[in-house]
Amino acid sequence: MVVLGLLMSGLGKGAVTSAIMKMFDFYDLKVLPVKFDGYLNYDCGTMNPYRHGEVFVLDDKSEVDMDFGLYERFLNKNLTGDLSITGGKLFSKLVTKERKGGFLGEDVQIIPHLTNEVIGNVENIYEKKEPDVLVIEVGGTVGDIENSYFIEAMRQFATNHDVTFV
Repeated sequence: MVVLGLLMSGLGKGAVTSAIMKMFDFYDLKVLPVKFDGYLNYDCGTMNPYRHGEVFVLDDKSEVDMDFGLYERFLNKNLTGDLSITGGKLFSKLVTKERKGGFLGEDVQIIPHLTNEVIGNVENIYEKKEPDVLVIEVGGTVGDIENSYFIEAMRQFATNHDVTFV
């Protein structure tokens, strides 16, 4: 399931996502959140809390979006930093791979390379953690240009997987 914001950010999408996950959890389904954030910071650790909100620190010491605090409380479980996928993490991984010759001279582009990286992250989480349901929250709004590659990746992902957009 992919949860998207409409026109304004900060209206409680994290709480809605948490409530949706709690409903799955109530029926004894193993549910996990994934949060996409389009900003180019690697994580929330150095972001201004007055502009972005407080940082939430997970047990594995990952500094993530404060929505993870809601996720943990609603699900009553400790989460890990690999469930937080930021633009900064994705671009860092792509540039590192390109510098090591991982693309064999290809032009590295948003589509397909970045979108494939997003899809690969989701598939890795699913394979490694084996949830019954994966609920992906896309931070910000659908109109934010920095989220466009996440939305495109999920559109592509939905062609081969059972995905509901909310």
